[in-house]
Amino acid sequence: MRQEQQPHRSDKQDLRIHACLYFIKPGTTLVQLIEIVIPRKLMYSVKPLDVEMMKRLGTRVNLIPVIAKADTMTQEDLHNFKYIVRFSAV
Repeated sequence: MRQEQQPHRSDKQDLRIHACLYFIKPGTTLVQLIEIVIPRKLMYSVKPLDVEMMKRLGTRVNLIPVIAKADTMTQEDLHNFKYIVRFSAV
């Protein structure tokens, strides 16, 4: 009985985009850290263009940022870069 009351929707296609995989290439910058034995440390940054695109796409579709070449980063650098991406795209 319930199936007979449901509208017939098999002829319609869902053309909406459900998610967007956005690949981010980590940019590297040399930053001098004060009061540390090692004078320079390699740090990763997010490009301003990536931040702007994630903000604009995030209003239209579910955005899934993917860090390109994440397997070449150390665990500490990966954790720090995820933090930077998470809070720069807000």
